[in-house]
Amino acid sequence: VFDLAKQRGTLDAWQADLDRLAAVAGDPLAANYLANPSVPRDRKFALVDKVLAGGQPEARNLARLLVERDRAGDASRIAELFADLLRAERGIAIAEVTTAEPLSP
Repeated sequence: VFDLAKQRGTLDAWQADLDRLAAVAGDPLAANYLANPSVPRDRKFALVDKVLAGGQPEARNLARLLVERDRAGDASRIAELFADLLRAERGIAIAEVTTAEPLSP
C-alpha cells in the first residue's frame, strides 16, 4: 500500500483514508457491527464505502477486503504502520525530550 501511494504521490490521501477507517474500526459500536455475523456483508461494505467516500478507490478495496476476511480490527494497526513509514520517508523522528529547566512555548 505504501509503495503504491508513494508511486502515485498520494501518501497524505492514503493516510487520511486509513485514519478514517481506523477510527471507524476503533469505535466499539461500529466494530461490533462489522464483526457481527448476522449483518449481511453488503451492509458492512456500505458502511466502509460511506466512511471512505471521496477517498482512494484502493483504500475502499482494502477496507472491503478487511471486512470480507473479518479483519476490520486490523485497520488501526495498518494506519499506525503506514504513519511510521510516512514519517520515515519524510525523515521525521519522534523523540521524547527531558530538560532540567522548563521550556518556554
